[in-house]
Amino acid sequence: LVDFEATPLAEAAAEMNRYSALQLTIDDARAAQLRIDGVFRTGDNVSFAAAVSRAYGLEVVETADGIRLSGAPAPRGH
Repeated sequence: LVDFEATPLAEAAAEMNRYSALQLTIDDARAAQLRIDGVFRTGDNVSFAAAVSRAYGLEVVETADGIRLSGAPAPRGH
């Protein structure tokens, strides 16, 4: 398991990529700067991408060589 606390999405994706053949890429610079919190299972980039996309309104596109997170982050209200 990996635990992120206010970790930029770009750094979190890089850490997750260390444990998975299915590599994550981030298409939007604003999305790359999102601060991620949570505990995620190493090697499960599909679930990580799904959780991030739900939380921030990003689009997940699975390709033959990886998972792409795209789109600008949605504003989050409380």
